[in-house]
Amino acid sequence: MLAEKNPIIDEAASTIYSISQDSIMLEKIRAREEAIAHENYMRKQMEEQHKQLHEQAKQLDEKDKQLNVQSKQLDEKDKQLDEKDALIARLLRENEELRRNQ
Repeated sequence: MLAEKNPIIDEAASTIYSISQDSIMLEKIRAREEAIAHENYMRKQMEEQHKQLHEQAKQLDEKDKQLNVQSKQLDEKDKQLDEKDALIARLLRENEELRRNQ
């Protein structure tokens, strides 16, 4: 082999090998840094989504409470209307009886 006979070529081959290994290592470091940056970005996105979901859940709970209040109010109004309907029906019957008795 040529490098075995010529020390300059042997040194050059060693230098090129070393530079090549450094480039490979630098590429691995860059890839790792990119992966870490992407993971951090995804973590922040997930945290933001979690906060949004939590806020939406709170808003839904509040709306649910409001709907429950409105439902109770409607139930009370239905009860009042039923009472009024019963009163009207009773008054109509009494009115009809009075007309018959005249």
